[in-house]
Amino acid sequence: MLDGGEQDRAAPFDLLTIERELARSRWNLNFAEAALERAYSAERQEAARLHNRVIISLLVLIFDAYIVAERQSIPETLSLSMLLRFGLITPLTVAYVALDWRGFLRRRNYPILIALLVAPTFLAALQSLWVVSPTAVSNYQAVPLIQLAVLTARVTMRQAIVIQLLSLCLFIATVLHGGFVPSALKASMILTDISVTVCVFMFMWRLDARDRQIFLFTRQAEIGRDILARQNRRLAKMTQADALTGLGNRRCFDDTLTRLWSADGQTAWPVTLIMFDIDCFKQFNDSLGHQAGDECLKMVARAVTQCLRDGRDTLVRYGGEEFAIILPSADLAEGHAVAERVRHAIMARAHPHPGGGPSHVVTISLGVACAQDARQAAAGLVGAADEALYAAKRRGRNCVVCAGESEEGRKQSFFEKKDQKTFIT
Repeated sequence: MLDGGEQDRAAPFDLLTIERELARSRWNLNFAEAALERAYSAERQEAARLHNRVIISLLVLIFDAYIVAERQSIPETLSLSMLLRFGLITPLTVAYVALDWRGFLRRRNYPILIALLVAPTFLAALQSLWVVSPTAVSNYQAVPLIQLAVLTARVTMRQAIVIQLLSLCLFIATVLHGGFVPSALKASMILTDISVTVCVFMFMWRLDARDRQIFLFTRQAEIGRDILARQNRRLAKMTQADALTGLGNRRCFDDTLTRLWSADGQTAWPVTLIMFDIDCFKQFNDSLGHQAGDECLKMVARAVTQCLRDGRDTLVRYGGEEFAIILPSADLAEGHAVAERVRHAIMARAHPHPGGGPSHVVTISLGVACAQDARQAAAGLVGAADEALYAAKRRGRNCVVCAGESEEGRKQSFFEKKDQKTFIT
């Protein structure tokens, strides 16, 4: 499992926070954790913008179409209705959609949206001041449908409460004071609108609770995937790490070469390989014991690491007392220079070795080989470096030999011997 710090870096909230929120009542209007509430609000607002542009436009078109019914039921307010619909609400809607599309509204988005959703009810209430004919009742009874239409817009529960309460108050005030509403119908119309308002409240509440649960489950799954991915990366790293020295292991070595040779032209050629091991290491273990041998291996790993280019070179424990360094974008001369630097760094440590020759300190022998491009097989590079390493041992140890060198001088390289191609000279 990841520690708390890793989880904090993975997300602004962790699994424990998500679980606490899921355990709370589903009827809460907001999250207890402020970071969760901000993330939820931002995600909901972004998802609602395009939806509301389309929905508000359609609702206004439908509302404008009611002018046909008003022409028959309340002709005395037809001019006022046309002015308010086509001179005020419709232009405001077009302006809202255009400004929101350009991203100019931002925080002012929802106040304007609330005003547009309440506007039809307000328009109907305003018309009632000029209405005396009972024929207007059938038209005004359609006002609760406007409140139901709020369900199609994506607003928060708090915003829905504001819209519904404003619409309800306007409707009740109009019914009670409108001279066109018969007394026998007033109670029925008010109860109908209250019923619609309560149903909208309950539906919006359940919808908000569902959306919040979906948000929490989605965040929970994302954090879980992130934790799993981190654990997988950690396990993959562990499978490529040597437990004793902390360096890469043989698998890391093979994977690095495979990646270099399959990088489709992205590898910085040439690639140089240095292979080295500790001289007379068996005698060291036999004399001082395996625990001292382990400490010697760790000493070598630390010393060599300090000689490499950060983030570019790869040092691995190839096996036993043998190590390898992969140097991308380095030719044979650069590889030889690095090898000499490594050899001197080990000697500078002056680590005692009972059978380490005249100096009686730990030394290493190194073989260097270079591949110019991907046409030269990775296995050939390893073979050339390994042969150079054994040539260094035959030469007397504690020295560097490049592929193709021998005691008598430079001869044909390992690669040339294998397939008659020019690899290293």
